[in-house]
This record gives sequence, structure tokens and C-alpha cells, in this order.
Amino acid sequence: MTSLPNGGAVLGPGRYGARAEALLRADGATVVLIISIGGPAGAAFDVAAVHPAALTEIPTILRRVAEDIERGQG
Repeated sequence: MTSLPNGGAVLGPGRYGARAEALLRADGATVVLIISIGGPAGAAFDVAAVHPAALTEIPTILRRVAEDIERGQG
């Protein structure tokens, strides 16, 4: 995990960490998760968050996404 100047964090360093951080700042989001399959830097994921504690929400969200995809609602 890499600390950001504002106290936030980026998991990584990864192939998409800079993009995740840029999107986090540009959108004013709490957490940004990038999942890339077949992207220019290959299959990978990266996460940026304004505070490391916000990362704890990701597993629940990913489970919900997986369930929706499996039900054909994604």
C-alpha cells in the first residue's frame, strides 16, 4: 500500500495505480477500484482510497457485483 499526500492510500504499486489515484482526485470519490481485463497494461486491478479504512467496503461491494453478474443483472 502506498500512502497519498492527503492521507489516502493506493494498493500497489500496480499497473493502474496512477489512473486510480487520478480518478479518485478528479471525481472526489471515496474509493476508486479499477479492474482491467485485456487493457494496455494487461489484466490487473488497482484501488485508491481517500482513507485506508474505506478499503474495508470493497469486499462487500465485489460480492454484490459478482452476485448480480451471476444472476444476469450486471
